[in-house]
Amino acid sequence: MRRRLHCSLALSLVAILYVGEAHGEDSARPTWSPRAAADYLDGRADWWLGWSGAARGQGTACLSCHTTLPFALARPALARQLGESSASAAEKKLIDVLKKRVENWDKIVADPGSVNNPFLPFYSNKRKPSALGTETVLDALVLANYDARRGHGMLAPATEKALAHLWEQQKENGAWLWLHFGMNPWENDGAYYGASLAALAVGTAGKSYFERPHLQPKVAALKHYLRTHVSGQPLHHRVVLLWASSSLPDVLAAEDRKTLIAEIAAAQEADGGWSLPKLGKTEKGAWQSHGVYPGGASDGYVTGLVVLALKRGRIEADNPVLRKGLAWLAASQKDGTWPATYPNTRRDPQSDVGKFMRDAATAFAVLGLTEAGGAAK
Repeated sequence: MRRRLHCSLALSLVAILYVGEAHGEDSARPTWSPRAAADYLDGRADWWLGWSGAARGQGTACLSCHTTLPFALARPALARQLGESSASAAEKKLIDVLKKRVENWDKIVADPGSVNNPFLPFYSNKRKPSALGTETVLDALVLANYDARRGHGMLAPATEKALAHLWEQQKENGAWLWLHFGMNPWENDGAYYGASLAALAVGTAGKSYFERPHLQPKVAALKHYLRTHVSGQPLHHRVVLLWASSSLPDVLAAEDRKTLIAEIAAAQEADGGWSLPKLGKTEKGAWQSHGVYPGGASDGYVTGLVVLALKRGRIEADNPVLRKGLAWLAASQKDGTWPATYPNTRRDPQSDVGKFMRDAATAFAVLGLTEAGGAAK
């Protein structure tokens, strides 16, 4: 009895020491709150879906890279943390919106600007080709992720249709036309970023999907594009490629993967996180920073993205780069959110528009913290 008691005490001490190491020097510091993160993300998604600026006709809304896409990827990941058995109301509403657009895709593609079309154009007629390409990639990714997280190993009919639309928009070079508004990190020379997300969507759909014989030429073209256009891409886009490579094989050569991970490690900040502007450096120069909310060097979006990609890449659980990144994420939540960098212009962090980067930061921080991967729990 005494021996068992001593063993229990020893194990408890080890657990306490581990928690302290994971969260910094202070072992008493509380961990992050999944509930606070979920409440924030649900609120923001609900606001976006009801905002007139996001409306796209017939009760639908555009799928934004900063708010609803990160929300859709992260919200199912919180389910296990919260003991949820079903999707939140905001998540269900978003999925219903996407399914409605997927089911009516023929109308959207045929003539999005017609006065007789109940669906508004996805931005404008001038942007139509790139808008359609972008939307098909994002729709397919969200629905494939939803099936993988919430489903039973089967692709829903709407997901199959979304993936079919994705391939319809693929260009001869293997990529997709991508919206270009000059906005970092998603809409500024973002074709490679978009193709990496397409690879993630296809990989998430599963081996039984992407190995279908009739898809092989299209999948091969996508892989060829990613392998032959990687040179000169900002580190941000290549981190997304590392993430995608965990689900779709042969998009990243083994030697390139090794080099990429070393580059990621070299970009880590002293505080343990990563800074978005540093991951945007190319021959054209680095992305700018117009402030970080609530301050500091690192931000939740890119730190969560890097940690997620490393964990998906089966980096060893005791890797110091990964452990420092996890520690930063676990210690940096404030009022349900994580620090966010403003790469395009200074924003009021309390305004709805000013929260866009906080939306992405919070969702990807959640993804980094909840992803199982090869990391220690």
